[in-house]
Amino acid sequence: MRTLSFRTRILLTLLGLILTVQGTAFVAVYLATGRSARTQIEAELGASARVFEALMERREVELAQAASLVSGDFAFKTAFSLRHQPTMVTALRNLRNRVGADEAALIDPDRTLLAADPEMTVASERVTFGNLIDRAERTPSITASGVDFVGDRPYLLVTVPLMAPVPVAWISLGFDLNDTLAAELKELTGAEVSIGRLEGETFVVYASTLPPNWRAELSQQPARGGWTRGSVSDVTIGGEPYVTLLSPLGDFIGSPLEVVLQRPLSEAMASYRQLRLFLGLLTAAGLLISAIGAGLIARNVTLPIRRVVEAVEKVAAGDYSVTVGVRRTDELGQLATAVNKMTNDLMERDRARELLGKMVSQQVATELLGRRLELGGEERVVSVLFADIRGFTRMSQNYPPAELVSVLNGYLTALSDVIERHGGIVDKYIGDAIMAVFGAPIHQPDHAARAVSAALAMHRSLDELNRTLVDRGRPRVEFGIGINTATVVVGNMGSARRLNYTVIGDGVNLAARVEKLTREYDVPIVVTQSTQGDAPGFLFRELDRVRVKGRDEAVRVFEPLGEASSFGEESLHRLESWHAALKRYRSRDWGGADSILADLQEGEQDSLLYAVYRARIETLRLAPPGAAWDGTFNTPGAY
Repeated sequence: MRTLSFRTRILLTLLGLILTVQGTAFVAVYLATGRSARTQIEAELGASARVFEALMERREVELAQAASLVSGDFAFKTAFSLRHQPTMVTALRNLRNRVGADEAALIDPDRTLLAADPEMTVASERVTFGNLIDRAERTPSITASGVDFVGDRPYLLVTVPLMAPVPVAWISLGFDLNDTLAAELKELTGAEVSIGRLEGETFVVYASTLPPNWRAELSQQPARGGWTRGSVSDVTIGGEPYVTLLSPLGDFIGSPLEVVLQRPLSEAMASYRQLRLFLGLLTAAGLLISAIGAGLIARNVTLPIRRVVEAVEKVAAGDYSVTVGVRRTDELGQLATAVNKMTNDLMERDRARELLGKMVSQQVATELLGRRLELGGEERVVSVLFADIRGFTRMSQNYPPAELVSVLNGYLTALSDVIERHGGIVDKYIGDAIMAVFGAPIHQPDHAARAVSAALAMHRSLDELNRTLVDRGRPRVEFGIGINTATVVVGNMGSARRLNYTVIGDGVNLAARVEKLTREYDVPIVVTQSTQGDAPGFLFRELDRVRVKGRDEAVRVFEPLGEASSFGEESLHRLESWHAALKRYRSRDWGGADSILADLQEGEQDSLLYAVYRARIETLRLAPPGAAWDGTFNTPGAY
């Protein structure tokens, strides 16, 4: 998964914060406008309900006043006394027309319909005025009003008595609660008006300002839930949300009626749409400007960081010449200054390491730079190698000084490279000699094998160097290598002001003494028994048991011939013959040893080793050694 860049994360963070703030503000305003619109509609619906109540009260007053005028009219009383039907109907018609009523009737005290306009059936199911007359008889004013059904239609009814001087009949006037009344109320309030009755989960609509198909939707609303009498709810009609108020209608005489007042939410939101549009455009513009600003901020923050990263990457690749060009006084400027200082310090350290690496090996340089410098050391088993040019004094007489230095540097460079490739370190150069250590400062379990392998490779490298010298008309260079494996002291030696990482101990001295034996036996490499025992995989020829200068104890020395797997049967046979001759020599079988040596010398006329032992045998024959002699050879100066 790809990781987002620091610049992208800053940009996204800033945009996220800005979007959160602006989005929150937009949502808050959006919701506030919605709540405001809804509050406005609820207030308007409440006002519409009060207007409807006032309209109904006014109608009641008008009906009551008109009915009272008729009840006191002498002509109407005369027509009633004569029971003249046409005259009573004409009087009722004039009364209905004068007040704009939809129904006018004259009822006798036993609830019998005497006359009506328009004409009514006398059937009991049509005569519903009895409920209203009962109510009027129970009131002090002997007048009553209320909402009741005349037939299957709801009416606003008013009943007054016809006095002579006691009630002899009842005059009833009524307004049909129809679409005309609903339209009048809509014209006054602006709200959609519906009048009906709840019957179970159905709302039976008797009058409404809604289109016919929407009335059917309205009638199904109770079954959908959410209707609460006297409270405001949301109802969807014709796919549009309406804020709806369900309120009881007037003073019921029979079955209760409800008036439904509705206003579309979109109508109230019309005044807020422009505000929302403007706010949306403002939010989008603000987000765009903020995005540009956030991008500039992210660039301003990340550009110097990027420069620092690029500089650090170059430093990691080893380029310490890079500098961070950030001119700031804030934390980023301080970071750039710190990186530049770090780069300069690393450059100085690298120069010191490079210079130190030229004075000592890279491993020693790393060891010295990686720990606290102090005098002292530790005991460790290592393999010490000494390599020295034979006849360097003579060689220096045959070369001009400048060329001698060039040849010597080439020789030391070639052999030092071989030592370091095999994991050893060049401890020091002693004129034309090299002192190397294997197994320190880095621990190497196979340090003896590494030392032997390096010595053999140094011999091959010297052959290549000699071919170059011969081609230039210069004499060959010969060297001797001595190796010893022993416990020595490894560490910083010297004074408090000047240290030298080296190894010291008797094992180091023995390695130097062993190197001198290469001249004695005319072999290029001599190792001690401790090295031979720790270097499996190589074929060794034992040279002698010797007591070197400065040591009482004799040591067995060997010549490494190469990897054991590289030798054939003939070479192995000659090596067995040599070891057999050496065994006879140490057991004082002078004749048997000399015979074997003579055969070996015949096959290797240029080998000085066989001649050395044959000369010793000749001397020992003339002056046999004492009983304590064990075959040990004492080098000059040994005791």
